This record gives sequence, structure tokens and C-alpha cells, in this order.
Amino acid sequence: MNEETKKGLDAKTKRERSTAYPAISLKESVELSEKLINAYSKSPFSRDLAVQAIGYKTITGTSAPKVAALVHYGLLERSGNAYKNSDLASRITDFTSEEDRREALIAAVSSPKLFASLISEYSGKAIPGLLKNILVSQYKIGRKVGEDVAETFKESIEFAGIYINGVVVEVSIGFQDDKEDVKSDVSKQSLPPNVSMGAQKGPQNNHILPSMQSVTLPSGIILSYSADIAYLFAIGKFGAEISALDKAVMEAKPKEDTNHADNNTPATK
Repeated sequence: MNEETKKGLDAKTKRERSTAYPAISLKESVELSEKLINAYSKSPFSRDLAVQAIGYKTITGTSAPKVAALVHYGLLERSGNAYKNSDLASRITDFTSEEDRREALIAAVSSPKLFASLISEYSGKAIPGLLKNILVSQYKIGRKVGEDVAETFKESIEFAGIYINGVVVEVSIGFQDDKEDVKSDVSKQSLPPNVSMGAQKGPQNNHILPSMQSVTLPSGIILSYSADIAYLFAIGKFGAEISALDKAVMEAKPKEDTNHADNNTPATK
């Protein structure tokens, strides 16, 4: 085996080991999905017609990844060379209630395998500043696109309402390889927006107690609140107050304790 062939095989192996990810954000994908729904509704269509409906003349290195991204998010179903708008896409664009749309958005953003893994990893936590390096080293994402993938992920989970004040809202998305199973686990959640913490039953009766949602701030403060007001947190209703509280705690902490707020920051001596 010559050196050129060996390099080609090594490159192919690296690509196969890379975790798949959508090339564009969920927000942009939803906008493109709406164009496809307007054009073809539930009828099947080819990829050529898909790229034309979203504003391109032909399949290119720019248009093809955008169609692929809609498949990643579960907004398009693919069977061979035929595509069809999914029920999940319709739940987002033609929603019958705000709650159902929020659940559908969480299902969509959790559909890409990479995003599902990251959401599970950082649920209830702040996303590290070195996410790009983590994507490159742990998920084998190319160095040239690492930063773009990190930004696409953060933009997408923010659009889905599960990224608030730099912290990923705790959601239970399951962790199956099959995308349909992942979407099903999320979409079946019937709790208030952006929350999938199950309601609890009292020990001696069947009364349902209010489910609680918790978020850990960078300072180490754990905020707990009833799930029935989760939407207020999701839209940033208390963003300024929470940021001020988090900042005050960080400033009040003894210097030797600062490493507890950020494991990447060494304690000041």
C-alpha cells in the first residue's frame, strides 16, 4: 500500500468516526422547512426540487448541506432519493398550541446525534468556553469547522428555549441511536415548556405534586422553581435579576474558592 492510498484510507476513517451534525441552525432550518411545506405539503419530492424551493437553482456545496440539515433535525423524512416533510415539521410551522410547538422544537434540536449528546452532557450546566476544543477532541469534528459547529449548537438550543443565561435547561431526551426514538421520547413529554422533569406523586396518595426544575448557575447557585412557571424562565423574564445575583455571588466568594465556580480556573494564592 503506497503512502497516498494510506492517507486516503486514514482520512476516510476519520470522517466515519466524526459525529454527524447539521450545517445550519435550527432557526434557519425551520424557516427553510416552512418553504418546503408551502411548496409540497405532504407530497414527496426530489432533492433537486427541495433546493429550488429553498431558493437555489441547483444542488451545490451550499444548498445540499442545508437539505441534509433538515433531515438531521427530523424536519424532512428521506426514503431513497425521495424526501417528504415530516409530522414534526408540521407541528412547528402549523402548531395548534404554544406548548406543542415548544415540545416539537426540543424534539428537533435533540434529533442530531451530536446535539443530543451535548444536551445530555451539559443539562443543568453552563456550556464551557472551550466547547470548540471539546468538539474537536471528543467528537472528532474538524478543527476548521469546530467553532461554527459550537455556535450552531448554542444558537439552536437557544431557539428551542433550552439555553438560558448561558445554562442548558435540564431536559430528559433519552439516549438512543435511533433518531425517531429520541424525537419520540421528547415529544411525548407533557410538562410545561422546555421542561421534561416528571411530576411526582405523594407517598400515600395519588395527588400530583408540582414538578420542579433546577438550574445551576456558574457561581454554583442552584435555582429551583415550579415547572408551571418554567416558561417565564425560558423567555428570560428574570434574566437581569438572575445575572445580577450570579455576579454578586461570584464577587462575594473568597478568592480561594473561585476554582469551585470554574474548574478550569486555578485558585488564587
